[in-house]
Amino acid sequence: MQAVEVVAQLERMFPELAKATTALKTVLQATRGFDYPEFMEPKTLLAFGPSGEAEVQIDADLLVAWVGHMSHSSRARMELLEDAILRSLAHSEVIAPATLTRSHIEAAAWAAYANEELQKAAETEFWVKLRTLLPRTLYGMAVAREAKHLPEDARDPLWLEVTSVMNAIDALDRFFTVATADKMRSMRVLYALLSDYAHPAIRGVRHLFEPTSETADAWTIAYSCDERTTAREAELILGSLLVSMRLGHGASLLMRLGTIEETETGFRYLKPEAEDAMTVWQHIMLGAMPGEDASRGPRWSTVVT
Repeated sequence: MQAVEVVAQLERMFPELAKATTALKTVLQATRGFDYPEFMEPKTLLAFGPSGEAEVQIDADLLVAWVGHMSHSSRARMELLEDAILRSLAHSEVIAPATLTRSHIEAAAWAAYANEELQKAAETEFWVKLRTLLPRTLYGMAVAREAKHLPEDARDPLWLEVTSVMNAIDALDRFFTVATADKMRSMRVLYALLSDYAHPAIRGVRHLFEPTSETADAWTIAYSCDERTTAREAELILGSLLVSMRLGHGASLLMRLGTIEETETGFRYLKPEAEDAMTVWQHIMLGAMPGEDASRGPRWSTVVT
């Protein structure tokens, strides 16, 4: 079943969330309309500087490959997560789709972080930071931080530590501000709310237990694994997913639709053509239907907090 069809099923399950489900179908149709063009990845020497940090020499070809990886990997991860979230929610599950929505926000944040660093480097023509950022984003592994707990012969010197995901969440919040003019740290708040479902917190399993009887001194508590999604829980998940999709796909596509040109002194990055950028902003960031005027502003879904 296609994602849009699953959303239609959710619309029937939760008619009070029609605004969010309608917007989701629009954004799904827009994001799934972009392809994944092939790109060449040059073989690159990975060096370690005086501080021991891995770095690369950046040229136009390597930058094209990095942008391709950061855009395509973020989009592919988000699309697969979207399918799984919607299917799970349609089966009236809560913990799984809430946890996967949190993962979706991380994928969106990674795209926003890469786009932000690319834009800063391009605007200042100062590419030094990307010399160390590229290796960490392309080859970084979480296990690198735990290597000290492994026997020396089990460690790989090419394991590189990744950037903290919270740095990426902060970049996503800044991108949210650009899109909405809202300076609240909304994405950090959503990420924290969904973390209660991903982490072993009682708040995340509150829907799995109920008091069956009560005395003056205590309650008798009964647990069950039989999940039944409420409209409030569905609103949190679908609303969070919608915002994450708009930001994550928007950042991924805006980054990839730019142009990298070689110059006499090196290379430069040019932002997307106005028509391409408008397509992303109008149909993904603002959620307008084809032919509809998006000048009324973004249709950001209301999210339960």
